[in-house]
Amino acid sequence: MHDAPANNIYGIEGQFMDEVESGKSQFAAGHPEEANVFYIPMSIARIVHFMYEPPHYEGQWIPQLVTHYIQYLAHNYPYWNISNGAGHFLLSCHDWAPDVSSLKPDLYKHFIQALCNTNTSERFQPIRDISIPEINIPPGKLGPPHLDQPPNKRPILAFFVDDAHGYVQSVLFNYWKEKDAEIQVFERLPRN
Repeated sequence: MHDAPANNIYGIEGQFMDEVESGKSQFAAGHPEEANVFYIPMSIARIVHFMYEPPHYEGQWIPQLVTHYIQYLAHNYPYWNISNGAGHFLLSCHDWAPDVSSLKPDLYKHFIQALCNTNTSERFQPIRDISIPEINIPPGKLGPPHLDQPPNKRPILAFFVDDAHGYVQSVLFNYWKEKDAEIQVFERLPRN
């Protein structure tokens, strides 16, 4: 379970897992009693890579696997039971990550999902969940991004590319597409 891709579009999963488990992160607690939140170290992208058999996806095996893992944690560690899952989170950029909570919604009622897929139509709850950027990390480039210019010298404040397939995307396109040079919003990545 403690393995995640460290590059390409799901690289944020591996980057985060590596930083937390390296023992060097200032945000990782040394003892459970010191923790503010508990990270569930699972990579949906890695699970899909090793278990998915195309061309069929029935939609139940990922929730079943994650639910069994959560139930194992709840049975063996007291922290899930103290908060009923609140203060526990899973981080994933895979499109199927929001499916995790579909099998037993009560089990995940307080569980935090840190996702790149922030469609409320796909179980993302802005009041509880966290939106994270999907970063395409080239192979061998794990680490902080190399930024050529300091923030006050960058001409682009925000950049967004996605199909308009959810409410949030529709709002972004409505308010920002072709309206502000500092906020670039595209449905398809421009060739230039």
